[in-house]
Amino acid sequence: MRGFRSLYFKLLAAFGVTFLVLLITLGAGISGGFSETRNSVFQKNLRHYAGLLAQEIGVPPDAGKAAALSAELGVDIRWAAPGEELPPRPGRQGFRATLDGWTFSVLPRVFPLTPNLEGLLWALPGCALVLLASWALLRRLLSPLKQMAALASSLGVSDWKARIPVKGKDELASLAATFNAMADRIEGYWTSQQALLAAVSHELRSPLTRMRVALEFVSEEKIRESLRDDILRLDRMTGILLERERLGQRPDLLVLEPTNFPLWLDEVLVPFEKGGLVVERTGPPVTAVFDRSRMGLVVSNLLENILKHAPGSPAAVRWSPGPGLTLSVEDRGPGLPPEAWPHWGQPFRGNLDPRRAVKDPGFGLGSSLVKSIVEAHGGTVSLRQNHPQGLVVEVHLPGPSASPT
Repeated sequence: MRGFRSLYFKLLAAFGVTFLVLLITLGAGISGGFSETRNSVFQKNLRHYAGLLAQEIGVPPDAGKAAALSAELGVDIRWAAPGEELPPRPGRQGFRATLDGWTFSVLPRVFPLTPNLEGLLWALPGCALVLLASWALLRRLLSPLKQMAALASSLGVSDWKARIPVKGKDELASLAATFNAMADRIEGYWTSQQALLAAVSHELRSPLTRMRVALEFVSEEKIRESLRDDILRLDRMTGILLERERLGQRPDLLVLEPTNFPLWLDEVLVPFEKGGLVVERTGPPVTAVFDRSRMGLVVSNLLENILKHAPGSPAAVRWSPGPGLTLSVEDRGPGLPPEAWPHWGQPFRGNLDPRRAVKDPGFGLGSSLVKSIVEAHGGTVSLRQNHPQGLVVEVHLPGPSASPT
């Protein structure tokens, strides 16, 4: 705690003042409104008023004078002769007076507000104003918490530079300063990591080029083929790492353009179908907006995963418009355990399912690139089980609904 600057003290004071003001306001309304003495005096005055009207009308009652008084004063006047009862009437019966055996009843048409109701009507707006002022004060005091929540959700997604303004010297100000320091450290770690990854990926290009040249001087074919496969693998890894780095730092590098989806998909599938992969297509003819070359990498990597992890399985590509575009790539292979789904798309995770008979376990860079490209488009990737077996990778790209071609 920091004395009067403490958030605890501020909240305590706010609630304390609110309670005291409400107590005083309600107490004043109750004491001024529900006083038995005031009610008793009020009732006596009305009965005295009824008696004066009875004397004015006289006995036997003058009907004309009663009608004139009723119209002038806004009251209903009734009477009953000695020995008779006033006829019953629903609701209030009025204030009664007797004169020479006659019974008179006087009932105001517009009944005046009683003091207790007046007090309550004055108290309610006061209570509402106090509560409104307390709500505004607490909202202002706790606004840094909302800013922290917004910053935490956007940090690293849309903005690394956003920070919370530090105002005052209470616990929230200290928390905001600590949060900003944490954001600075995370940004520094992320920046250095990305710089190192980019530098390593870039520097790998030169030795790979020299290795390709040296490969031509290897005479034994078996060794040359093995080295060529390793070089191609390293080259692919380097390309994927560089592409992920570019997309992570510059999503604006995407070249978004309207694309006839079925025709574009046919072009992407040509090398796979020539290689013998059976691909089923399901979806309407639509035009969608995305980066053609990078989305081609998405579909290609997903199909290569099928060839690698579900050899012999047919593939299915399905799409549907609106809102945006939803694309799914399905196989009928051994599938992937649900406990491994959260790790899909993480680089260097290797083979997520030890049940798969895979000669080359890989490094998870293909699925990592898929996720990076989709997220650069502002989309999402999700997994679900195919039936009766297999895996479905579903990609959702946001934006306006894909239009019919």
